[in-house]
Amino acid sequence: MREERLRIDWDKLGIEVAGVEEDHEKGDDGWYQGLEGTTAYEKLKSLRDRHLKAMVITERSKRWWDEELTEQLKMTRKARREKLGDGMTQRERRIRWQVEKKKMRALVREKKKECWQKFCEEHGEKDPWEIVKWAKDPWHLKGTMKKLVDVGGVELGTDEEKVTGLVKDHFGWKDDGRGVEEAEREEEEREPTDKQGQLEEEVRKALSGTSSSSAPGPDEIGYRVIKMVMGTKLGDELVKEVAGNLASGRIPKEWQNSKVVMIPKPGKDHNKTKGWRPINLINCIGKLGEKVVANRLQESGLLHRHQFGSVKGRSATEAALRVVTKAQWCMARGGAVGWGLWDVKGGFQNVREEDVTRELEKSEEGRKWIPWCREFFRAREFEMEWDGRARGRGRTNIGAPQGSPVSPVLFLIWIAPIITKMETALKRKFAGKRVEIEMPSYIDDVQGGIYIWEPDVAKRCNMGAMLEEANVEVNRIAEENHLPLEDSKHERLVLRTKKRKKSRDVKWVKWIGIIMDESLTFDKHWQSRIEKARAMLGQLNGISISNWGISATS
Repeated sequence: MREERLRIDWDKLGIEVAGVEEDHEKGDDGWYQGLEGTTAYEKLKSLRDRHLKAMVITERSKRWWDEELTEQLKMTRKARREKLGDGMTQRERRIRWQVEKKKMRALVREKKKECWQKFCEEHGEKDPWEIVKWAKDPWHLKGTMKKLVDVGGVELGTDEEKVTGLVKDHFGWKDDGRGVEEAEREEEEREPTDKQGQLEEEVRKALSGTSSSSAPGPDEIGYRVIKMVMGTKLGDELVKEVAGNLASGRIPKEWQNSKVVMIPKPGKDHNKTKGWRPINLINCIGKLGEKVVANRLQESGLLHRHQFGSVKGRSATEAALRVVTKAQWCMARGGAVGWGLWDVKGGFQNVREEDVTRELEKSEEGRKWIPWCREFFRAREFEMEWDGRARGRGRTNIGAPQGSPVSPVLFLIWIAPIITKMETALKRKFAGKRVEIEMPSYIDDVQGGIYIWEPDVAKRCNMGAMLEEANVEVNRIAEENHLPLEDSKHERLVLRTKKRKKSRDVKWVKWIGIIMDESLTFDKHWQSRIEKARAMLGQLNGISISNWGISATS
């Protein structure tokens, strides 16, 4: 397979930006004025276009190859073919060629090592399995998507049919919702959301917390490019433009453009549309503003007190620590504990603009961002891609988009009153039974905990029956509030003390990535982690024999 792709020449871009930073400090902004475009974002795209270079990629292409290696290869070939004469003997030519060849091999090893180290630093700590995937197919050239079958059983053969089926099954479209042609809201006079200067500071702070290795959207402008121009007039104007749009509650339509990359789900049937996972890559300039809004809405006071995930100081670790510690305390006092677990079907696609707006009205900070959220929820078009190539375009007007920094927070705001209703209904259901009800959640994973602290009450209770009643009540509230739950993923666990008689059939559940058994020994969780570590070591050892990789000792 042979493809031509455009990539940014980082070396040349860095040289140009470094040269104008000193001019900017002296007040000379001629470079900025010379860039094409009327807005800072348009000028940024112009700068990007200057430094795009075409790369011809085949299955034999090496990601670590650069111009320095090309020059050394020329020197090596020249030494091998150098003509005799002018005092040069055959032996001298051979010695010179061997010296250049030795330099070439040493440089290849060095470039491979630098390539590996850079990738491992950027991706390995977050997801070590990415190293294995990258090594096996560094340019994503291997075709993996064959014929598909959609949810309705219809076979999809052509790329056009696949795009239509994947969009329908993963995104959807409501005929009574907002259309793409209506995406531009009517212009209206709006009060500034907040002070321009304060928002500029928040934009800079949001940018500093991003990763330079984050994948860019369809405009191919990632955070790395934006950070490189921060010391120039272009960087200053770019921050002002993002802050200005936030202050006026507007989002330029181009900033919401996205690219959806379909990747196969591990262990799923890849001949079905649901066996593929969509990864939404949104333009990074738009995500900067969304990060600021996400940070503001977290502090709006609209979240449930036990909601975790996508909220500062409320990570998965805190969620697991809270429920486990509380259960251990309760059982240590001779009490009884039962857990019910529910998973929201469809995730962010369930978020309804009108419900979010109603919740935002309850907070002063939330009311500031209602005009901005109206723009955020408008219909979107996106480019579909798999196996390294664009295949077509899709559209959706349902829910909040995956990949946006603000989508998880809007989802939490939308689901918070529903969780409160569930918690209140369960407390009313078990009133008089001297039980404590708590419903923590991690994004779309909801847990309902029933705690009986008094030993005499705990001995008489039927925890299994109580969990069944809780499930009926939770599903009733969910249906009333248009919250779809995955019936197949509902689980229950009655916790027991370690002193009970040992049983071969130890029950367990998995919540937020942690396997919890009925005695909270976590034996099965550690066993699972050890097996995964061994499998990863085997895969990493296999990389060292690949034709483009490096030795395991490097």
